[in-house]
Amino acid sequence: MTSKTNEEMTLVPYDPNDLEQSELALPEDDSRVSDVSQASAAGMFGTGYTAEDVRIPRIRLAQQLTQEVVDGTAKSGQWIDHQGIAHDTLEVTLIGTRETRTRAVGDFGNQVVLCRAGAPVGGQLIGEGDPGGPCRVCPYAEWTKGEDGKSVQPECKQAYEYLVQMSDGTLATILVRGASLGAARKLNAAHAQRRGQPMLVELSSEQARSARYRYSTPVFTTK
Repeated sequence: MTSKTNEEMTLVPYDPNDLEQSELALPEDDSRVSDVSQASAAGMFGTGYTAEDVRIPRIRLAQQLTQEVVDGTAKSGQWIDHQGIAHDTLEVTLIGTRETRTRAVGDFGNQVVLCRAGAPVGGQLIGEGDPGGPCRVCPYAEWTKGEDGKSVQPECKQAYEYLVQMSDGTLATILVRGASLGAARKLNAAHAQRRGQPMLVELSSEQARSARYRYSTPVFTTK
């Protein structure tokens, strides 16, 4: 299996009105390698590792256009582990959580990252790039109103990245963003109740539907 490097990854903005881009056709959905090494690797682990030291496999929730689904080796809604094996359910140990924000521009599939930030949940997000600086006061991180009065999502997208340990001891990450952020925040609340201590989590999924698409969203069951 060939892994993509961080330099080869593209980032796609989440548009709640266009699930084809946000949930079904994510180039990053087929990425085998976490981008944790590009933003605060040392902050996630607290072990002194630098951004050049860490490459971690990513666990992925398969969607209709995920390569393994297209190839017939997985079904939409299954979790694909660090070895490329598809599972209906998968048990992992949650170790740590990192919040990220990314501002990217360009056409779908060919975006350029202008600014990104990452920090352990509860830490201060400081963007690096254009415009950079504290994310809490950045205009690109704010919801606005369009001319039609409807809410317009921020140009800078939020996500959560979870550091987990597999049953064989391998460390991996899970990236959650877009329409799945609600599930992520429920998991964050459960982890906070346990004071951030490692905890067992069963990964499964459920089907969701927009006006035009069906897609899978993660379900996190704590144990």
